[in-house]
Amino acid sequence: MEGLIVRQPHATMIIHRRKRWELRSRKPPKNKCNKNIYLLSEGKVLGVISITMSRGPPTYRRREKGSVKHPCFAWMVSVKERYEHPVRYLHPRGARVWVRHVTKIGRHGNFAKQSNDKLNGSRAR
Repeated sequence: MEGLIVRQPHATMIIHRRKRWELRSRKPPKNKCNKNIYLLSEGKVLGVISITMSRGPPTYRRREKGSVKHPCFAWMVSVKERYEHPVRYLHPRGARVWVRHVTKIGRHGNFAKQSNDKLNGSRAR
């Protein structure tokens, strides 16, 4: 399953249902709407969410005073499952918004020897 990366404190607010809209500068990909995806933050899987719809951009926001306006799309998210104990995952290099194949490791995840070796920095001999 794929995962959406969201920074804190927004990820916690989403998973506790205090925030229903995630603001982004782009529309969500069509293949990810109405599909279960993981909510990822700080190297952990917080739960399973779904992007139900998006709106925009009649509104624009400024990032800094005097800067150019950027489009603002609102993604409506719904929480499908919240993990009591967040599970660590193997974060691929360069991933900023999406992780294609989330490899869970740790307590409730898939205990793949290969993934644990990568985290510990050891090599298979």
